[in-house]
Amino acid sequence: MKKIALISFLMVSQVHAGSDFEISSKCGSVDYKILSNCRVNNLKPGQVEVDNPECTMQSLVINNKKIDLAQFGGVIERVNKSGEKVSMMQYVFYSAYCIQDKKLVLASSGGCNACGEKFEAFNLDGIKSSIPSGTLGNGVDILPDKLFMH
Repeated sequence: MKKIALISFLMVSQVHAGSDFEISSKCGSVDYKILSNCRVNNLKPGQVEVDNPECTMQSLVINNKKIDLAQFGGVIERVNKSGEKVSMMQYVFYSAYCIQDKKLVLASSGGCNACGEKFEAFNLDGIKSSIPSGTLGNGVDILPDKLFMH
C-alpha cells in the first residue's frame, strides 16, 4: 500500500511541477530578488485566469526579508486540460519597478481581460508601503515571455 501511495504522490508532483525562475536586481543600493515557480498555462478553457501562467509560488526577497506574494492576490483552484484540480496564484507578478531609488513596485495581472492589474509597493526595508503616483517607467521582467505563450 505504501508503494502505491508513494507512486501516486510522485505522479501528482510531476504533473504540477513548474520551473523555478529567479531575477535579481537593485533598487538604489539595495539588492532584491524575486523567486517564482511557474509553468505554461495548461488550464481547461472557459475558466477565469486562463491567460496567466500557472504559478504556485512567488516571493520577494529584499533586505533579508522573504515576502510571500500570494498573500496579495490569493490562491485559487482551477481544472487543467486533463481534468485535474490545480492550485495557483490568482494574481501573477510579472514586472518590478524601482521608483526614485526608494520604492519597489511590483505589477501583477489577474489573467483575464476584465481582471485588471494590481500593484504592490515596498520600501527598501521590505515593508509594504503606499503606491506612488505617476508613471512607473521601465520595469524588470520577472517571468520569461515563454510562460505567457499557449
